[in-house]
Amino acid sequence: MHKTFLKTAVIVIIGLAFAGCQEKAKKGDRYMAERPTSKISQPGTLFAPTAQEVDLVETMARFRYSYRESIVDLAAYYKKVGNNTKRLWAQSELESLDSTQQYEYITLGITAGPDLRATASIPQANVLYDDGMKLYKDAKWTVFFTHGGKLQQALRKFHEIIRKYPTSNKIDDAAYRAAKVYDHFKDYEIAVVYYQRAFQWNSEIKYNVRYRAAFILDQILHNRKEALPIYQECLKKERLDEDKTEFVKMRIKRLTTSKEKAGEI
Repeated sequence: MHKTFLKTAVIVIIGLAFAGCQEKAKKGDRYMAERPTSKISQPGTLFAPTAQEVDLVETMARFRYSYRESIVDLAAYYKKVGNNTKRLWAQSELESLDSTQQYEYITLGITAGPDLRATASIPQANVLYDDGMKLYKDAKWTVFFTHGGKLQQALRKFHEIIRKYPTSNKIDDAAYRAAKVYDHFKDYEIAVVYYQRAFQWNSEIKYNVRYRAAFILDQILHNRKEALPIYQECLKKERLDEDKTEFVKMRIKRLTTSKEKAGEI
């Protein structure tokens, strides 16, 4: 009886610990629940940045970059002089910084525009993409838990590809992965921009980005006018399973024959 009690107690403790980890994961990953919702003029659109906003964001970005580089230099110095304790402090601070959400105040997907083309094989971009994908895959620990910090690190790699190597043949893949990260965090306004950029930068992209862009615009952001032509292109360009194909056809029919066409419902 005593052994049975001990076994039961251990199972209960493990269950409570797992539940606690799950709750912590939800709080860490779902930052959107904590974030104030910005007011926008139309569903599915973002404010165009003003010149003042661009200046402020660029200044902040420079300080953000300088701060990180200072920590890297500090860690290298402590390694050189053999101060292992302070080196570990600096590395810990760097890891904490890299896993912290850094908001995209001016969406790179918007400023880059729709006219880039994924054409050139650039080794540096390929390395960045591989690094980003490793972080992206490592973040998917289980079906129930995703490491939000690693997703943020992966996102920065994908942004860097688009910013530094706009002719790389990885920009469409980077846009798709960035969209998936924003989608995960329920930041749908930005996610839909990156899904659109993915197929705009490579019209033959292998992922079903048009379907997801149209679905978000239609079902989540209620921007049905913009969703309709993407649904129509989706049927021509993407290989969907039977259920999704029927759904797209149904939505096209409703959006072209009902009050939904005018956004009334």
